[in-house]
Amino acid sequence: MVRVPWRVLQELVREEFKLVYGEDQVDAVQLVYDQSGLSKLVPEYEQRKQQLEDFLDAVKYKTANNKPLEPPKVRRMQQAAVHPSLHQVA
Repeated sequence: MVRVPWRVLQELVREEFKLVYGEDQVDAVQLVYDQSGLSKLVPEYEQRKQQLEDFLDAVKYKTANNKPLEPPKVRRMQQAAVHPSLHQVA
């Protein structure tokens, strides 16, 4: 098995993302070895996604019926757990 330096792998992923999403759409890439910490965020993401869809439906209804709009309440999602080895600079 060939070991690829962390920075080389991160740069490879960054370049692929730039090809897929566009040069100006990728600011940074964060690689994750162990994704088990991310699984805790999935239910919260699904809940936020549903809240956003509900909000957009309400905006559509209110704009179609000339009703006043209220600004959305926005909160950040919690941070995912990061494996200690990812904090090291390679």
